[in-house]
Amino acid sequence: FSTGSYPEVTNWLAHEILGSEIDSAELMNELEKLTAQLLDKLTDQAEERELLELAQDFELISGALKLELNGREFDQFLERESRLKLESFSSRLELLKQKAGVTSEAIDSSADKIDRLLDAAKRFYEHARLRDEAMTGNIEKIIEREKLSAAILITGGFHTQGILARLRGKDYSYITLTPRLK
Repeated sequence: FSTGSYPEVTNWLAHEILGSEIDSAELMNELEKLTAQLLDKLTDQAEERELLELAQDFELISGALKLELNGREFDQFLERESRLKLESFSSRLELLKQKAGVTSEAIDSSADKIDRLLDAAKRFYEHARLRDEAMTGNIEKIIEREKLSAAILITGGFHTQGILARLRGKDYSYITLTPRLK
């Protein structure tokens, strides 16, 4: 039997072996650190760094308002919350525009509305974290009550990291399946 005759089987086996050895949460942490280091090296001036931070903050604001953040992004949202308030964001943008000599219309006065929407999004995500706890507790109760050796829990993507963290903490075995959406 020669694996060279079956290159796709070899690729599949390598993928399965490697996949079982990778902690997806740690992989994402390492990729974020690497990205931050690369961006730090590629941005020479304070203005470049501030523009990059504004772009990242805008992505967090946009994702929060569309309720599209994952758990890791919501953690970033919480860490940077004061910077995401529209008054802070727009003043940082205005300062950067002045330094660069750019003129444009100021952000309109609907900051209160946007900040209220961001607060509502934050509450939505905080409740989603509570649902993580409830779902994990409920599946544990069912496993114990029914004396199951295996169970299936299907959730949305936001809940994956929170539920996995709780399962890891209780020494459960698990697998995750994530569809590839195109």
